[in-house]
Amino acid sequence: MMVFDVNDIPRYLGMRIKQTKNILTNFCPAMVVLCIFYFYILSLLGILVSAIDRDSIFLFLF
Repeated sequence: MMVFDVNDIPRYLGMRIKQTKNILTNFCPAMVVLCIFYFYILSLLGILVSAIDRDSIFLFLF
């Protein structure tokens, strides 16, 4: 638990906002790629579960 002076609060908030901005600009592309990858895997799993014959799975994969 950190103790703040009242005058430090705006500076601290500004630092936090800058940090979150940096994190967002650095990780936004990675997050988009991860989301696309995640949904692709989810759809693959759904097709694997719903497909009874293996031929349709291989047709979808390749």
